[in-house]
Amino acid sequence: MSLPILQPHLIVGLEPTIRGNIHYLSDDDIVYPVGCVVAVHNINTKKQRYIKLSEKGKNLTHLLVSPNKKLIAIAETTDKLPVITLWDPALFRKKKTINLPQDKDIVCSRYACMEFTYDSKFMVCVTAEPDWTLYVFKCDKGKLESFARANNLNGTGTVVQLPLSLSIFMKCYDDGAINTNKRSIERLGIAFMTV
Repeated sequence: MSLPILQPHLIVGLEPTIRGNIHYLSDDDIVYPVGCVVAVHNINTKKQRYIKLSEKGKNLTHLLVSPNKKLIAIAETTDKLPVITLWDPALFRKKKTINLPQDKDIVCSRYACMEFTYDSKFMVCVTAEPDWTLYVFKCDKGKLESFARANNLNGTGTVVQLPLSLSIFMKCYDDGAINTNKRSIERLGIAFMTV
């Protein structure tokens, strides 16, 4: 005689402290974090599929879906550096893990903001205080393409948002100007604009 196995049928709830906490994956599927999983809920069939998180989901900071809907990015804090995991929503398998470079003097433990480029080829991330560094990663390889300082030269100001569009790469922040290596950003085909 085998023991019965409990399987979740429906998990509801929403975590308001997570940035980008709900997205449409398709016309029928909604992605959102709840408890120790990221749920993909089909609104027509009322069925769910799950991505299990490490550390019971307590370290989840950002949830993001790529513009082409082929990647789900999950950012988590760790004891040392923040980590981004890219998932394939069709197969529910981990595709890539994006780590910050180990050779840099990085002190932060989380990302302030992150966004995919319009073509879903690159992921742009900004680390939080005290570093405030912008990183551009290639999604298919998880490789660091470029990095630059993300706040003012005097170290003031915080990055709040990274709105990316077809031709404009812009950072919104509390105060001051941004100083970056524009050539390396332009090399990726992203126009750079400061506000």
